Amino acid sequence: MGRVVGDFQLVIAKKFVAAGAGSLSMLLTSGCVNNCSRSQSEYDPGSQVILESRIQNALNDIGRSTFFLKVAAEYVPFLSSNLEEPSEGEPTPKSDDNKVSVSGTAFAYYRDENFTYLITAAHVVSPPPFRMDENLNLQRLKSESVQLSLADNQLDKDESDDIVLELIKTYEDVDISIIRAKNFLHVSTAYDALETNKLRAGEEVYVPGFPYGMTRFVSTGKIGSMDGVPHFKAQKFSCPILLAAETAPGHSGSPVFVRRGDRLYFAGIVLGLRDYITFVTGKSCLDSEIPVLGKGR
Repeated sequence: MGRVVGDFQLVIAKKFVAAGAGSLSMLLTSGCVNNCSRSQSEYDPGSQVILESRIQNALNDIGRSTFFLKVAAEYVPFLSSNLEEPSEGEPTPKSDDNKVSVSGTAFAYYRDENFTYLITAAHVVSPPPFRMDENLNLQRLKSESVQLSLADNQLDKDESDDIVLELIKTYEDVDISIIRAKNFLHVSTAYDALETNKLRAGEEVYVPGFPYGMTRFVSTGKIGSMDGVPHFKAQKFSCPILLAAETAPGHSGSPVFVRRGDRLYFAGIVLGLRDYITFVTGKSCLDSEIPVLGKGR
């Protein structure tokens, strides 16, 4: 009788051990050994939805401070004898031949009691002093002909509701210009700022702007390099940030924001692009001249 009881206890013990081993195997394959409920909560889909919602709300608010910038200018024939306007009887180009229009993006970053201040790329608001027309005739920029304004997009032909802008200052060494409007425009506070030397390759970026002058559009990508371009001597490419982002002509002047968690950080201004590489001047090169830029919150 005692042996039967002992054999029975041994069988029960073996089954218990087998069950325990099976449970341990299941825990190991599930990747959960200690405090499974807490581990699962860390991957709660609801938390991810909240995070993405915060980013989306910030981007929407920043978008309200991002504008289509239209620049119109007029050129006249370049005269070898003087730089005056053509005299009566001298040939003048057709009206369509001597007018140019370019576009870019402007970002409203500050507002006082009288004006809203915006930043953009200097080359957008500064047409070249000379150009060749379609017949290869040399032309010069007509004095006081440059007009800056905010419009809906490149297709907006109704100028009655355009917002007139004034060029305040240009920083040629970093290809940046400050413009202002008498209108009270929205100035977003849905972001913070990061110094250029704190950025890292591979970080996610957002670039709101007006590609091809069509519509407000948020391009995405990553920081491709913080090392600049070796042996590139251009002074206008200071505090360089190179992006691998889906930008296009019309993004010049766009702000760049780096994402970290559920926060966006102002990082710089788009200067130009080549293929899939976007060139950006980092915030640190703008601080000394424009201290309120990128303050956000």
